[in-house]
Amino acid sequence: MFKKILLLFLFIVSLYANDVDSDLDGVIDSQDKCLNTPFLEIVDKYGCAKSQLVPRVKFGISVGYEVDKIEDTKFYTILNNISAKYKNISISYTYSISSPNNRVFHTNDSIISLAYKYNLTNSYLRFSISDYLTTYYNKKEDFALKVAYNYIYKNTYFTVSQKCKFYTDDNTNPKNTTTIEIGKSIKDFYISPYIYTENSQYDENKWFAYGGLFIQYSITNHFYTYLDVSKNLNKQSTLSIITMLGYDF
Repeated sequence: MFKKILLLFLFIVSLYANDVDSDLDGVIDSQDKCLNTPFLEIVDKYGCAKSQLVPRVKFGISVGYEVDKIEDTKFYTILNNISAKYKNISISYTYSISSPNNRVFHTNDSIISLAYKYNLTNSYLRFSISDYLTTYYNKKEDFALKVAYNYIYKNTYFTVSQKCKFYTDDNTNPKNTTTIEIGKSIKDFYISPYIYTENSQYDENKWFAYGGLFIQYSITNHFYTYLDVSKNLNKQSTLSIITMLGYDF
């Protein structure tokens, strides 16, 4: 009789041992992928707190198509982008080929960009530098600096940015672009109307205003697509349409 009671006791103890939560994070040890979680830290369903997760490099790739209508000329552009992000630092490379009036495509832009994100309370600053590399059809190398301030309130994002592009040609002035946009997340959609002004050396450095709408849809946790439509508010015959499909992993 004593042996039966002892065996029953050991059996109950073994069952309890399988359900023990040694670090008291709400996830039992048999399912906890991060043991010894610091006390009172919030964990995910695997029992891991942010302080225990090892930062990893996140990659992204996207392809798309752009149509620009400038007076009587249409430019058709194929866009390709790859990116990598580690913590608050990101790097991306964009390569595009363009064709005026659907003629033979040729290299348009080859751009590499480096950005740093500085987090603040309910907001962040993002600094970036871009190098417009030389291509077979574009023999000059240009540079651009950009700073953006983003304020987040619930599911709404307010952004103000300033970009300055420096041309390496002689006797040309930098092109300055100031952008204001408001974005909102609605389920799987992100919708952001925006307006920006810029001066261009190709239009005697006159200032022009543009208005646009950006819509992104998350197909899955990794796949997304977006549409970006913008128009020169000073010229009725100027319109730009960009559509992209991307994958993050």
